[in-house]
Amino acid sequence: MQPFTSLRFKIIVLFVAPLVSSVSLVGYVSFQNSSKAVEEIALQIPIEINSKISQQLNNYLSQPLNINLRNLDNRDLGILNYEDFDLMERYLWKQIKLIVLLTLALLVMLHPKEN
Repeated sequence: MQPFTSLRFKIIVLFVAPLVSSVSLVGYVSFQNSSKAVEEIALQIPIEINSKISQQLNNYLSQPLNINLRNLDNRDLGILNYEDFDLMERYLWKQIKLIVLLTLALLVMLHPKEN
């Protein structure tokens, strides 16, 4: 009796062949799906980074304009007098200290120290 014609061999082949083929097919499909997912994420990351950088830059670059507009409003309301240099110096130094303090507070809030 030949070893490939025995009933035992035929039963083993009938159970093992579909099992191996199904596992191989599932592995192949999973690999293809994971490749597509990685490609999609790789395309989305630069877009998100650019968006966040653009948002932060717009916010950062708009601050000097907002400060100048506030100073003009204060001048128009009579709160500031550009002719009084002592008053202007004190006011602008307080404004600089406040902006530095707010910037530091914002940085601490955005990047909390992890223990």
